[in-house]
Amino acid sequence: MKREISINVRLLLGIAALIIGVLYGCQLTDRDAECLHTDFNSEGVDIKELEYNDLPYVRGSKMKAVKEFYDEDSIPIHDFKGQKNYHPVFLAQYGLHTMDVYRTTRDNQYLDALVKLCHKVESIALKKDSVIYFPYEFDFPLHSNQMDVMKAPWYSGMAQGQLLSLFCRMYEETNNEFYLNVSERIFNSFTQLRGDGHEPWVSCVTKDGDLWLEEYPVNLPNFTLNGHIFAIYGLYDYFRLTNRPEVLPYLKASILTVKNNIHLFRNEGDISSYCLKHKVKSMSYHGVHIEQLHQLYLYTGDEYFEEMSLAFAKDTKGVEED
Repeated sequence: MKREISINVRLLLGIAALIIGVLYGCQLTDRDAECLHTDFNSEGVDIKELEYNDLPYVRGSKMKAVKEFYDEDSIPIHDFKGQKNYHPVFLAQYGLHTMDVYRTTRDNQYLDALVKLCHKVESIALKKDSVIYFPYEFDFPLHSNQMDVMKAPWYSGMAQGQLLSLFCRMYEETNNEFYLNVSERIFNSFTQLRGDGHEPWVSCVTKDGDLWLEEYPVNLPNFTLNGHIFAIYGLYDYFRLTNRPEVLPYLKASILTVKNNIHLFRNEGDISSYCLKHKVKSMSYHGVHIEQLHQLYLYTGDEYFEEMSLAFAKDTKGVEED
């Protein structure tokens, strides 16, 4: 009976993938769409120890970004179609930028602002056993498609990864165990694989053993390149901070996933695909992909990532976004 149910579920997922593919230009096959496995590959990836200045988000900024809306504690608020909310990635990126300003200026007003921000982010999070997730409290149609909507509350591997980077760097600056404890609970979210029945989840494994860190975790995953790599940045920061051996398989496997699949995102002589589920191209995200592939080269020393970064850059010389 269980086997029949499993087969029926897979059949329904396959049919759904086919329908969505026809209607919305998806590139995924029913095999890819499952992402319900638990054994992932992590062999053959080396991890290099980088200096702080070679890490992502380090730009030597001297001026803090100014946002349009703030709450009563000077925490920036995101406006989505008139709905004010605490947007996890918006807060993470604001925090990482503020950290960069603090590291450059050593002005304690920026560190004070970061303390307030991190405590606010932690206070509104979903805490589940030894795991913490940062919610999006608004519905979000992917690529403005009302047939493919993330329903609130939802969670994102990209948000988890960028906030992991922020809390790791806060611990480095303060030695306050609060930030280390939150970092551990964020890392734990990446170990809650969809294939093990966890809910919510931000990590899933394909039939081929690729570990995906999903920016938009849904039944038919998007496999979004930039969000996956931003999540990798968080895993790298956490391993750099703690040197915990149990982190390495997730870090290496998620990097290997990029190596195994980056050719699927490339459109030779054109802008790369934003994700593998939709045929969407964005010149701005193409530029992000180029930078991210170079960063993976720095993390690993693997020349393939640098070759692909240069190939992506060459693809769009003279190409304008549609």
